[in-house]
Amino acid sequence: MQVALKLRAGMALLGVLVGCGSSTIDMTDSNEQRIQQMLNSEHLQQVNAIEFLEAGGQYCVEFGNQVKYDKEYVLPLLKTLQTEFDLDWIAVTEREAEHPVAYDILAKVPATVSHNTIKNKIAELQPDLPVDILQSWGDTYLSLDFMPPEVSQHFAESKK
Repeated sequence: MQVALKLRAGMALLGVLVGCGSSTIDMTDSNEQRIQQMLNSEHLQQVNAIEFLEAGGQYCVEFGNQVKYDKEYVLPLLKTLQTEFDLDWIAVTEREAEHPVAYDILAKVPATVSHNTIKNKIAELQPDLPVDILQSWGDTYLSLDFMPPEVSQHFAESKK
């Protein structure tokens, strides 16, 4: 579990370090490979992300004493994007986890939907959220991660 969480945290930090002014990581090939490895792992399972979060599963691992964002902010965001773009959100979790934590939340993007259209919608929704939305795009998948603004700011300043 720790390795996967470190991988997830590493991808999020990489997004900040690469240049997260738009909070978008453009590493299509490596993201697609990372996602395919997770989806094909015998130790991980794919579950409906919305049902997972509604049932109390966690995705936003706490940074210190921050509030939890999953039900109040992440869940409505996923529902909005699902309704508008017909995205089926998947939570990738450990098969036999004692405490359900998602390593990734992702959706296969329908061929009829432009990546830019989704990016624009996320940018439109971002100001209403107390966390920064980090997007990792593959050829066919979108993976979302979330980071408190103070953490994003810290990493953005450290790369200057």
